[in-house]
Amino acid sequence: MKKTKKLAWIGLIIYTIALSLLLLNSSNDTFERADYAIVYGNTVNPDGSLSDRLKARLDASIELYNNSTVTGILVSGAVGKEGHDEAIVMQQYLVQNSISEIIVDSQGYTTNLTSINSKALLKEGASVVAVTQYFHTPRANLSLENAGFKQVYRYSPDFYEVRDIYSVNRELAACLKYWIMDL
Repeated sequence: MKKTKKLAWIGLIIYTIALSLLLLNSSNDTFERADYAIVYGNTVNPDGSLSDRLKARLDASIELYNNSTVTGILVSGAVGKEGHDEAIVMQQYLVQNSISEIIVDSQGYTTNLTSINSKALLKEGASVVAVTQYFHTPRANLSLENAGFKQVYRYSPDFYEVRDIYSVNRELAACLKYWIMDL
């Protein structure tokens, strides 16, 4: 019993350190300029409207574009269980907001596929900024670096929800997987 309790405490300490490192790493989105914003897909509601989370990501990319921080936006997603192509819905939202420099990746089923597809779609040597939720930026950046991008930045909207508790914990395991892929 004593050994089990000790192992539980060690596990809790390791988890707390890993969580702290993830959150600390995700808070660094300082950069001056990048060629493209890569907006990671998320839920499109059954009626075809954007989820609040996805809308926040797109609004953040619009801000970067309108401030001339990026010269183009790549939207990436896939057909979700709701039946909508996230990337196409994202593109339509950007067009409605007067964005003209848009590249569409409808095969972005995962963070890793988005990065690989982005590398193929963008010009060689392009600098990129991952636009996604704060807890997802470390994994998105690691994935972009694994795909071969040399200048990778991050930007996240000021959008938080209760679901983030689950998402942050999910990211711990996912970051470990992406880190191992880089070895």
